[in-house]
Amino acid sequence: MSEQKFKITDKRMFTAEGVLRDEYQHLSEADIRPAEEAGAPSSSEDRTPPVATPAQVPEAMPEAPSGPPLELPASDESLGGPGFFDLVSLLAEPAAAYLGDAGPGVGEAPEDLEMSRAYIDLLDVLRQKTRGNLSSQESAVLEDVIYRLKTRYVQKRG
Repeated sequence: MSEQKFKITDKRMFTAEGVLRDEYQHLSEADIRPAEEAGAPSSSEDRTPPVATPAQVPEAMPEAPSGPPLELPASDESLGGPGFFDLVSLLAEPAAAYLGDAGPGVGEAPEDLEMSRAYIDLLDVLRQKTRGNLSSQESAVLEDVIYRLKTRYVQKRG
């Protein structure tokens, strides 16, 4: 079998030193700058589809329930990161929002009882998996949040 020879051609717009290659001198600066800033490849077959603009991104879910506020203690700053109460809040806020409880100034929130139930079930899983490993305050907060959400769910479900 004979050896095949391959020719490798560098099709990048700029050299390793950052100098524009001769074959791209005909392009205007306006054509070059967006590719430079975005780090986009120069050949047309290597280009990726455009990324969604902020106008195309759906709005975020409402954050707070309209009923009695869920008072969660502040995170422990000494740990330097999110804490248990942040996790509970992360799961409780969408559950309340899917129950139609929008925070002040948010407006009418869409109700989705099945999604709300999924978040409430996740909080139940968290309670089961952390049983015996929580402080009394953490356990009390988790129990209270689950109780409030389940009560609100039953009211909505009818």
